Amino acid sequence: MALLASLLFFGGKELTAQDAQFSQFFATRIYMNPAFAGNTHFGRFSTHIRRQWPALQGYTSTGMYYDQSLPSFNSGIGVSLFQDRHGAGGVVYNKYAGYYSYRFNPTRKLAVKFGISGSYNSFNVDLSRFTFTDQLLSGSSATTDEFRFDKLQYFDVNTGLVAFTERYWGGVSVSNINNLRGGLTNPFPTKLSVHGGVLIPINKDIKGEFLRNLTIAAQYKAQQDYDQFDIGAYYGYSVVLVGVWYRGLLGLKDNETTITNQDAFILVAGLQYEAYRLSYSYDISASTLHGYSNGAHEMSLQIELWRNYKYKRRRSSDRNVPCPNFGGPGWQIDKD
Repeated sequence: MALLASLLFFGGKELTAQDAQFSQFFATRIYMNPAFAGNTHFGRFSTHIRRQWPALQGYTSTGMYYDQSLPSFNSGIGVSLFQDRHGAGGVVYNKYAGYYSYRFNPTRKLAVKFGISGSYNSFNVDLSRFTFTDQLLSGSSATTDEFRFDKLQYFDVNTGLVAFTERYWGGVSVSNINNLRGGLTNPFPTKLSVHGGVLIPINKDIKGEFLRNLTIAAQYKAQQDYDQFDIGAYYGYSVVLVGVWYRGLLGLKDNETTITNQDAFILVAGLQYEAYRLSYSYDISASTLHGYSNGAHEMSLQIELWRNYKYKRRRSSDRNVPCPNFGGPGWQIDKD
């Protein structure tokens, strides 16, 4: 399934769409689940770009994110700017979002975070960038058909929950909540995401920092008539990260076209140096588009701002439960 694809029905003046998907989904964690807002010592800036199906002039998704912890209030906040361009730019989707999360500790070793986000969204269609049937038949540079599409603007709400210990985590998020019953201006159907994983330390240095670790994680997504499952693992050694992932539901379910529901095998590599993390992934298409689409390229950069600040030692009663720091390379444990 291509969650990025949109369907335009100009005759009925109807626009429907599906949310963008990312192979490095934990590098875009607050996009996936607003409960991850503030999941850092102080602040974190991240950016990413995904180029899907370049041989078919597919989709280009770019985003910038900033989130920050507010330990005195057991909270986290964040903002993001996101753009999705379809084809040659004929369809452009923009999203401007704000995030808030609240954290509490049911037990000494377990923490739970609840998050919510609100966003302003806009869809714009430039019909001059499309080629219609009558243009192909006549060779004309302009269509004689009369189409009209007014810019679409709307507000949306997402929410999520995540529970975690030092090594295990699991979460659930619901996007496009205000479209649960449909009929609104939001073209995105409500989406469910369930995600989780485990961090397996292999060895540590004398300071207790992980020298080698293995992270296994998975995500299930469901939106309208489509669903998908991502599962994979990262291996981190010192400053280097490598990973292998699979996206699809092979052997579990066929989609509505009766074609086997498998999308891609994903290779990931990255580097981490002090506050900086850079990772690249390539999707090897396993669908019917194999050999035609050139897969997908994705890059992400993250900068941990807390490393530039010094903190006074907190009282033990003020400390938070260690929290997994998602978004490789080198997923590690944040000890607040």
